[in-house]
Amino acid sequence: HDTPPATVATLHRDHGDLHRMVTALTEAHNHAIPVDWNTFYQQTGHQPHRVDLPTYAFQRQHYWLTPTTTTTPAPTSPDDAAFWDIVERGDIPSLADVLGTDTHDALHTVAPMLAHWRRRQHDRSTIDSWRYRIEWRPADRPRGRIPSGTWIAVLPPDHVADDWTHARLKALAAAGYVVHETMVNEGMDRQILAERLGQVAEPAGVISLLALAEDPHPTYPALSVGMTTTLLLLQAMVDAGITAPLWLVTRAAISIGPDDPAPRPAQAAVWGLGRVIALEHPERWGGLIDLPETMTDRVDTLLHATLAGTDDEDQIVLSPSGAFARRLVRSPLRQVPATRTWKPGATVLLTGGLGALGPGIARWLARNGATHLVMPCRRGPAADGATDLAAELAALGCRTTVVACDITERDALAALIDQVHAEGERFTAVVHAAAVIELAALADTTLAEVAEVAAAKIVGAAHLGELLSDDPVEAFVLFSSISGIWGSGDHGAYALSNAYLDALAELWRSSGRPATSIAWGVWDSGSDEPEHVTRNAQLRRQGLPAIDAETAFGAMQGILDRNETVAVAADVDWERFLPVFSSARLRPLLGEVPEVRDLLVAYESNATQDEPSELRQLLTRMVETERRRFLLSLVRTNAATVLGHAGADEVPADRPFRELGFSSLSAVELRNLLQNATALRLPATLVFDYPNSAVLAGYLLGELLPDQAGGQTHVLEEFERLESDLALVARDESLRTVLADRLRNLLAKCGDDGGEADLSAATDEELFALVDNPLD
Repeated sequence: HDTPPATVATLHRDHGDLHRMVTALTEAHNHAIPVDWNTFYQQTGHQPHRVDLPTYAFQRQHYWLTPTTTTTPAPTSPDDAAFWDIVERGDIPSLADVLGTDTHDALHTVAPMLAHWRRRQHDRSTIDSWRYRIEWRPADRPRGRIPSGTWIAVLPPDHVADDWTHARLKALAAAGYVVHETMVNEGMDRQILAERLGQVAEPAGVISLLALAEDPHPTYPALSVGMTTTLLLLQAMVDAGITAPLWLVTRAAISIGPDDPAPRPAQAAVWGLGRVIALEHPERWGGLIDLPETMTDRVDTLLHATLAGTDDEDQIVLSPSGAFARRLVRSPLRQVPATRTWKPGATVLLTGGLGALGPGIARWLARNGATHLVMPCRRGPAADGATDLAAELAALGCRTTVVACDITERDALAALIDQVHAEGERFTAVVHAAAVIELAALADTTLAEVAEVAAAKIVGAAHLGELLSDDPVEAFVLFSSISGIWGSGDHGAYALSNAYLDALAELWRSSGRPATSIAWGVWDSGSDEPEHVTRNAQLRRQGLPAIDAETAFGAMQGILDRNETVAVAADVDWERFLPVFSSARLRPLLGEVPEVRDLLVAYESNATQDEPSELRQLLTRMVETERRRFLLSLVRTNAATVLGHAGADEVPADRPFRELGFSSLSAVELRNLLQNATALRLPATLVFDYPNSAVLAGYLLGELLPDQAGGQTHVLEEFERLESDLALVARDESLRTVLADRLRNLLAKCGDDGGEADLSAATDEELFALVDNPLD
């Protein structure tokens, strides 16, 4: 035994009581001498309880200086800009004048070298500004009072009886949670589940363990049963009108360090889905929690504190060593030194080679040494552009094999690989860039639509990994997306697929296989089609400029040179992106990005200022009709901008925003534009609270000039509330009849043509009486 001997005194003069004995036992314990504390406490008659220790030393205050600089290039002076412009143009006479020399011959040699150095530095700085990674930070779980009411625990039938699940439910009950168990299988009807959930009146929360069901769905094998039932659960909550926080719980799905078990991609994909739920349904979002395979009392305590907590952390891994919160951080090149200079080798398999990004990837691989590109696609050589691309690659010295092959069909893909092997070749690299993108809100999408998007990425990657396990592949590159890193509205299927790829790369790495998943931002595919241009303009306004393809290849080279497992490469304009992304709630995930931190400080400072609105002053000089016309034009013009329309005429004043195509993110974008224009603090739900341009313009008038607007805005708000209330009782025929009679009576009081008069003639008192007492 290496422990040095220790002498512990149990008796001192005048100090031989029980306190001295306990002190001696404590000293022995501190010298690594085993002490049976359970036996000790049994003798004393006391009932001990464990107390959580701080997760790290400085949990209350951060004592270190926080860097505020970013990796973007520093602004240059006008003189510097003029000098480099001369260099890049190759204007030797002007360069000689600037430098005060007449050695033109030397400058002809030096100028191109300087221009190349300048471009390389600019590209490196740009790439640096795109690079991020995910890290996990120790996080306190603030204790809160367990919310009163019943919690719904949604369980997969195959896991209800297992010891792990049973122990979690038992621990919840012991902690004071009132739990109502509901089982959901892959064949359950959405309406039936909504009715079952509706049996619990105003639940305090919903805890889903559905992700534990990792088996492939029998009809849609690209998706796990846990994935399909989780989507079903969300849709049923929407149908049932449940806005209680939804917590998605996984087990050993997320790896946060090298000592952790390998991740479980099927469950990790549910985290990708959850990030989109957080954006599309913030009102019913709780968070994501990953629990360990082997639980302890401490982890259960952390779980209960998380569910009852009051902070904004919504992506948490709990373990016996504590709680860890997910963070996006910058990953400058200098922090991750290169370990090699990667080249693709001779024979490369490229999926998605004839898609939007594929031809550019193929050219890059050929320029970097690939001599044979094998590109499976559904249409094969008949695909648009296949012949021209093959000729272009041949000119670069690269042979091309384009084969009609669906990579989601294992046998077809195996036959293609066998054919290449039969020719004496082995694959040295794989680039899996196949993708299908279909935009749809989670509440409205179907399993078939989700599976179609997921199949190419998830099933294709799984087949490739299995069938090429014996080839000398030095790089297996998975094209992922930022949608899997932080979520993206209307991209639920795409987000979960990319979260799967990120976890798959980590899983393969843990077994010693090469794998790199790159979560890309928005690529500029170079298309001049109006739809593509409009989409890029919308994304730019939301803070996601399209990245240049050639610079992106430079970023990919750097990632592969560093042999990274999961990397993020995205151009983000945080000043634009943060208000859209964080409009409904704080997003701690982004809190360590320097630009975000600076913006949050600025927002907090600005929140205390109340500057007079220039628009308010302008409106006071207008007559009533001009004010309304002006504000209506303001709303319609900004709505047209968000939707990518040519002008306000394409936004009818009385047409609902939802029918015009507004999604959750575009609604926030319109809110932000109007907030900037009016200097008002507007709610994130503005577009949904005031459903068309006319109603919204009236609301703005009431907020800007409450004295002049009188009660009109309030009346509109009350009618919106009435309309919502009526929708809730529309299925009750007796209530519907009573309400119809009351409305007819009110209309009769308002006009003289049998109730056909304009309702606006009613007095405020009559309208409010109807709203407040509709059944009297």
